[in-house]
Amino acid sequence: MLDHVLSKNWIDRPLAFWIHTHQSHLLARDDLAPLAGIPNPTVLASLVAFLLLGFLHLAKRPLIRVEQVALVSSSSVLIGETIKDVLKWAFGRPSPDLWTMSNSSAIGSQAYQFHWFHGIAPFNSFPSGHMTALTAFIAVLWMHYPRFRVFYAALCLSVAAALIAFNFHFLGDVIAGAMLGTMVGLLQSSLLFEKNRGTL
Repeated sequence: MLDHVLSKNWIDRPLAFWIHTHQSHLLARDDLAPLAGIPNPTVLASLVAFLLLGFLHLAKRPLIRVEQVALVSSSSVLIGETIKDVLKWAFGRPSPDLWTMSNSSAIGSQAYQFHWFHGIAPFNSFPSGHMTALTAFIAVLWMHYPRFRVFYAALCLSVAAALIAFNFHFLGDVIAGAMLGTMVGLLQSSLLFEKNRGTL
């Protein structure tokens, strides 16, 4: 909580405005705008995997280890997505930059504060959904395939940097999404694998 208060008051806005005034890296900004409305591919893939592997499990077909991890990963992403939507509604925070004409933002309309329990578009930036989904997936892999942890960390840091650098999210949004996704992934993995002693 303290780190979020510090980020909100001393980092989020200054960083977003600095990025806005140094946007030479956003030469294709107009082409990037539609990305804000594209469904998260991690969530879509997780839905497919969850349904497929879930039906196999219900059909009493034993799941091999990688399938077990995939099922837990996909369910973690879907649970994280649900919790994220509730939190977005509860916090009601606008995005840092203007992506559509109707979008409220810190830079476009000087809107920055939380709009408590009014978190429908355009007040739906906190926490970051893409970061929540990614870290919910990665957290399960982190526990069960630790030899790739350097790659996992690099991937998460790259996505976080991109979300901030293109002003899709404030730093605080990204941190909150990463914390939420990691918590859901670790909890889901721990509960399911401990309950079933390593098998589903």
